[in-house]
Amino acid sequence: MYCVLLFALVGGSMAQRVTDSVTVMGMVVDKETQEQMPFIIVIIMKGKSVVAKAITDFNGIYVVKVPVGSYFLKASAVGYHYQTKRFEANKDVVLEVIRMKPFPVCDWGYTGNPIIEYGPDGANQNMEIEGVSVKVR
Repeated sequence: MYCVLLFALVGGSMAQRVTDSVTVMGMVVDKETQEQMPFIIVIIMKGKSVVAKAITDFNGIYVVKVPVGSYFLKASAVGYHYQTKRFEANKDVVLEVIRMKPFPVCDWGYTGNPIIEYGPDGANQNMEIEGVSVKVR
């Protein structure tokens, strides 16, 4: 009888801890193409502490469990500006779609084709891009 009561108390306290956590989910898309982005790193932070991490699935969707509280979300990917968002997690929450903005292909606006000359051994001897020469020795 005492064992049953002990298990009921322990189980009840464990159930209470499970209800103190909430599910946070959302989607990440490319800002320009609106395509869903797989394999984006999503980090949930409280202050400077990492609370949870996730990677988006093939449909750009992430799901994490966190304790009730106020958080800061950061999404990052190679070739994109990172995106941040503050949110409250008082109950299960679906966050706004995160729109990742890609870096420009070239910040200095190169739009032409490079001129490449090859030496007798087939090695690239020099390259000129809009008036900037690069010599290879």
